[in-house]
Amino acid sequence: MLSLIPELNSAIPGSATISTVIDHVEHAASIVGYDHLGIGFDFDGMPTTIQGLEDVSKFPNLVAEMLKRDIRSHNIEMITGMNFIRVFKKVEEESHRLNKTKKARILQDTVKPLWSPGLMDWCRKTWPNAEH
Repeated sequence: MLSLIPELNSAIPGSATISTVIDHVEHAASIVGYDHLGIGFDFDGMPTTIQGLEDVSKFPNLVAEMLKRDIRSHNIEMITGMNFIRVFKKVEEESHRLNKTKKARILQDTVKPLWSPGLMDWCRKTWPNAEH
């Protein structure tokens, strides 16, 4: 998954745009191919956004730019969701297979809560008019 965190899409602070995201997409595709890419939206806590991709409603801008760059529709479909669906379908199939063999073992990690009191206070100060 290619991240939409601005600092991962441009070396110059504050200059990440849809165009630099597509540069990143094309570069990654040249290395691994479109069948192995996805877009990772990180709108759940990043303090800044990419120009033109401020929220999920701007996703069509990303697709439009890919079309302008002559990225094939099939490849756009793959990186905007179909690769993710394919991989998770395989994960589910493997889970069912393992459960049938009774060799499945549930692995569980302890994950620290994302929403610490400090982060919640920061969000409230940053977006005072947002619903909490």
